[in-house]
Amino acid sequence: MLKLLFKLTSLLLAAVSAGVLWQQGQLAVLALTRIDPLPEVREMVAAEHYAEAAHYLDFFMEYDYVNQDPAAQALHAQIEQERGRVAYQVEKLKEGLFDGTSDETIGQAVGVASDLFVLGDLRDLTKQAINWGQGAEVDEVIAALAGIGVAATTAQMVSSMATVGTGGAAAPAVGATTAVKGGVIMLKIARKLGKFPSWLGKAVLDGAAAVKRTGRLDAVSDLFGNVYMLAKTRGGFNLLSHTTDASSLRRMATFTETFGDQSATLYRIGGDQALKVAQRAGDLGVATIKEAATFGQGGLRVLDKFGTFSFIKFSARAGKMAYKGDALHLLARLLMSIPNWLLSLLVGLGAAVWMPWRWIVSLTHMGK
Repeated sequence: MLKLLFKLTSLLLAAVSAGVLWQQGQLAVLALTRIDPLPEVREMVAAEHYAEAAHYLDFFMEYDYVNQDPAAQALHAQIEQERGRVAYQVEKLKEGLFDGTSDETIGQAVGVASDLFVLGDLRDLTKQAINWGQGAEVDEVIAALAGIGVAATTAQMVSSMATVGTGGAAAPAVGATTAVKGGVIMLKIARKLGKFPSWLGKAVLDGAAAVKRTGRLDAVSDLFGNVYMLAKTRGGFNLLSHTTDASSLRRMATFTETFGDQSATLYRIGGDQALKVAQRAGDLGVATIKEAATFGQGGLRVLDKFGTFSFIKFSARAGKMAYKGDALHLLARLLMSIPNWLLSLLVGLGAAVWMPWRWIVSLTHMGK
């Protein structure tokens, strides 16, 4: 009796293990939990980071499980109402005009405009000169950026005049100097906002020295071109702050090319996993990657492992089974926590227990 019970138990475990190995893709999706963005958004609102809160919530408002939630709708309306107040807009405008810093579009636009016309560069150079004259701390990086900015503006003007004189032949040079200028503007704002990565300081100082020595922008064109790509992206300052060297800056710039203004939120959710999956955006699909991100890093890992077809099929099936509640979700998580080696061992054990060894041995002897 005990022998039969053991054999039946081993058969059951082997069947379950084989099923888990066979249906890992579906179980992996069933084990996922979608992100509830509201707690984090409320924290941002409490800290008066309204622009950041709006960008984060907007990412999730594309999906029915959030945009059909009355609490999400109310929070979204509250944020937009605050951002639309005249007093709020004026405050952000002042930040951009007098400090060159702002987390809102209007403030950034004013700050950028002042820098585009050299006023911001001269303002920053003057501030650093005053600090030096008074014996106060001088921000060498800001001074270096301002110097590059003046050089880029000069080169831009020369290139523009050359473009007119050559019937447009010098247009690429105008684009290159514009990218450098845009990169300078972003880095100055990032420095003031505390979003300037530590590794970039030496690169800027070395670049400024090369520009001063040669009178050319070649030494900084690649670096500032990648920065400019982030500058054109909403939330680009946060993305810049997570770079660690020139290579990671290049990868981040490519990332923003793919996901545009939702890049910062996607990176906030997925981190390096989002960067990894983004390299396969052509195969996986931008929309699928974004939807997988609503399940957090786990969703991105599942998508990366099982591919678009399986993820879409299993997530659709999981949605239909949602009415069964948390029990199925917990069971899926439990089964997915079992290592593959153990599942394979249980399948092998079941096969060994039910193998007709006597029959095999008899056939072996008959053959002899």
